[in-house]
Amino acid sequence: MIQIGVIAASNSIKFIKKIEPLINNRCELIYLPYSNPFEIRNIYLQNYKFFKGIIFGGLFPYTLLKKELTNFHIPTVYFDINEKDFYKCLSKVLIHHNNLDISRILIDFIHKENNFLGLKELLGNNKFPYYYCDNLEDLMTLSLHEDLFIRHLTLWEQGKVDLTFTRTPALANKLEQYSINHVVVFPSEESMLEKINQLFKEIDLLHLIENRVVIGNITIKNSEKNDEEIKDVEFKKIMLNKSLLEYSEKENRSFILQKNHLGFEIITTYRDLKEFTKDFTSCSMLNYLSNELPFKVNSGWGIGNTIYEARNNAVIANRQTKGSISNVSFIVTENEQIIGPLGEELCLNYSNTIEPFIEKISKQTGVSTLHIQKILAVISKVHTNELSAEDMATYSGVTLRSAYRILNKLEVNGYAKISFIQQKKLRGRPKKIYKITLDQVLNNDRNGETS
Repeated sequence: MIQIGVIAASNSIKFIKKIEPLINNRCELIYLPYSNPFEIRNIYLQNYKFFKGIIFGGLFPYTLLKKELTNFHIPTVYFDINEKDFYKCLSKVLIHHNNLDISRILIDFIHKENNFLGLKELLGNNKFPYYYCDNLEDLMTLSLHEDLFIRHLTLWEQGKVDLTFTRTPALANKLEQYSINHVVVFPSEESMLEKINQLFKEIDLLHLIENRVVIGNITIKNSEKNDEEIKDVEFKKIMLNKSLLEYSEKENRSFILQKNHLGFEIITTYRDLKEFTKDFTSCSMLNYLSNELPFKVNSGWGIGNTIYEARNNAVIANRQTKGSISNVSFIVTENEQIIGPLGEELCLNYSNTIEPFIEKISKQTGVSTLHIQKILAVISKVHTNELSAEDMATYSGVTLRSAYRILNKLEVNGYAKISFIQQKKLRGRPKKIYKITLDQVLNNDRNGETS
């Protein structure tokens, strides 16, 4: 049975426990209460690895943490009030208070992002109730609970409200202390169950994604062989095989290793690839092989919706290493995105789909479509179209001589202009800088097609 972590304010847990009889045959809820919003971040970071999913007790802790982390590490949802929950609660109140003026109530959980739960269309501005703020962003402060209480207390003491609605159970005690008529609104069991079902679907989807087959294509650099080199290549394959097995054992990776004519094919999973490439930024396997082997190797990793697609993408990824002077690794995704060479600083991201205009430039200049795409990717990465041959060599993985040759071809054909920057040393030669106009010409061509 899977375990789901529930991060909620201590006062909310009694409401959430009502859902347990409906799900106790599917999952176990483990409660991680907080008494102060400052605790939310640490509670999440210290515990998420132990669960298949996380549920937040409300929108406030969910959005507050998402604002800080940007993305959650595992499937995550939150319980919230929907229109059905709210109007059911409001109807019960109106039955017992049939003379209640809705314009004299405060609802502290309506805002633009939840469309004020439909009240704007229903009531208009004249009869509209009081609320806390327009924008959800204004709710996301660590002092929210105190700010909400001040809003309730101020309107009550000014005699502007007869009743207040709150989504925050933690406010109930304070509101009672000041004799403020209030109603605590919490998601119904039905809406909480919907959220849990949504979480299950996200967990299942992640499981499918992370267990997709990924193919790795590991080759010995410059392994095109003649009869005299066959023995040497075969010996290198034995060493490569040994190092791959040692890496697998050291890192506890369950690879399937298969020999091919240029090296080895590795069958693994998307989850493992993400782990040993640190989310597609570096490659610990290649680093290990670089340290262990006296010869150079390349690796290409293919992600696909089928084994055939993954294998084909792995071959394409390995081809991206052609011309590089060091051990490099690339990834080709199921969307034909090329990522590499993997490394924290030098990694580029570009598409394997060749636009017609790139083919046109390639034919005019004699520069391969791959190098043109890499140049565009470098420009995007460094946020400038002024590059030196050293920049080109560093980011594209080619020799400095090859970089000069590529940039000179672009300059001769009008896709680059040369300028010079004086070196800091007085006797040093000026550094040649190429102002690349590929992206400008490409944009002009696109605009011409659409005009």
